[in-house]
Amino acid sequence: MDFDLVSCEFRKVTFSKGEDIYLQHDNADCFYFIDNGLIALNRLLLNGKEVLSRVYSCEQYFGYRTLLSGQTYHVGAKALTDVTLTKIHIVNLDAFFQNNINFIRFLMSEMATELRHAEIRLSKMPSHSVELRVIDSMIDLVKVDATYNWTYREIASHCGCSTETVIRVSKKLKTSHLMEGKNTQKSFDIEKLYHERMRLAML
Repeated sequence: MDFDLVSCEFRKVTFSKGEDIYLQHDNADCFYFIDNGLIALNRLLLNGKEVLSRVYSCEQYFGYRTLLSGQTYHVGAKALTDVTLTKIHIVNLDAFFQNNINFIRFLMSEMATELRHAEIRLSKMPSHSVELRVIDSMIDLVKVDATYNWTYREIASHCGCSTETVIRVSKKLKTSHLMEGKNTQKSFDIEKLYHERMRLAML
């Protein structure tokens, strides 16, 4: 971790791929730092479908927004790979704010950046074609971790469309040599995807 936090207790925890770290509507009593691995924040909708809200990778913090708000988790966290986390429990909230000023500033910057990205992503829903949104999700997810094999279902969940739609768009991208492989082993030409994204955005 980049910060020497005080007024906290620390514990190393591990989770296997696919294991829940916490569930939607659980009470928040800590936040986490990712020592190794990849985790996803998923929101479970009333119809039973999951929406991939956000992905965090190595050396990132997560879970702090809900903890600081005093609310329950509005999303669940799941390990996309085997992960090692540092579980951080705040002993005294007032002392934590007083003694970790630089870290609080860092969290505020992170929250502002995430809010900005969420608003931009939301604004794309009604105005952008589904093909453009799929490409945006591919780019966003590969930027988080280029070595992880993002499945069609995960891309669809992040994009807000069906898996079948992502498969259809992927077939078109393969024809244009913008991606290769099947669901179990895909590769993307990010530079070409960026150019295709710009072309679609201008239509």
